[in-house]
Amino acid sequence: TSSTYSATMSSTVDGRQLYCVVTDKYGNTVKSNTATLKSKFAITNQPSDTYVSIGSTAKATVIASGSGLKYQWYYTVPGGSVTALPSSTSSTYSVTMTAAISGRQVYCVITDKYGNKLKSSTATLRSKATITKQPTSVFVTMGSTAKTSVTATGNGLKYQWYYKNAGASSFSKSSQTSSTYSATMSSTVDGRQVYCEITDTYGKKVKSNTATLKSKVAITKQPTNATAKYGSTVKTTVTATGNGLKYQWY
Repeated sequence: TSSTYSATMSSTVDGRQLYCVVTDKYGNTVKSNTATLKSKFAITNQPSDTYVSIGSTAKATVIASGSGLKYQWYYTVPGGSVTALPSSTSSTYSVTMTAAISGRQVYCVITDKYGNKLKSSTATLRSKATITKQPTSVFVTMGSTAKTSVTATGNGLKYQWYYKNAGASSFSKSSQTSSTYSATMSSTVDGRQVYCEITDTYGKKVKSNTATLKSKVAITKQPTNATAKYGSTVKTTVTATGNGLKYQWY
């Protein structure tokens, strides 16, 4: 009953119409115009960029205040046109990450019950570099090629291998930058530890497990039959490659 009307905004109050009848001391009355109390339409939390691995669900969410809100998501790709997503009409957009979807930009247009519209900020859905197969330790004979590989999913992947020889205190950067590390087995390479650091197009890095390159014991020359006269020494020899070899004859 004062000159001001006030109420706490809620879903019940939203859309409420009101007017005031003013009466003077002589009993004369006058009726005011009608005013409407409406909830303020605003985005309170913008969608943010996401980084998920291939096969995982990428989500972008917008939070808004207002009444009777309706949501419509749109997406663009770099250099492409805007495309509506007819099935994406909630406050959250979700999609299974694939190589084709990585880099997709999405935004939401929100409409309140009064027809007012707000456009959210744009969020980018990015694939996260993920190792799907770790490098494994290998055993090869001296002089053979020792190889170990890493398999990963992601966009624009770059590979950098690091190695540490047996007895070394720290890893060194290798010149090898493919998904496979290879080296000819030798006494220097035997016992070498290697790992790969993978960087995606967004600068995100992931480090693989460590694998060890080991020499495999191998006989390079078999013992041969030997003859000797009585009283002389008869000998036969085996030649092998490997590390820390021990021999036992039977």
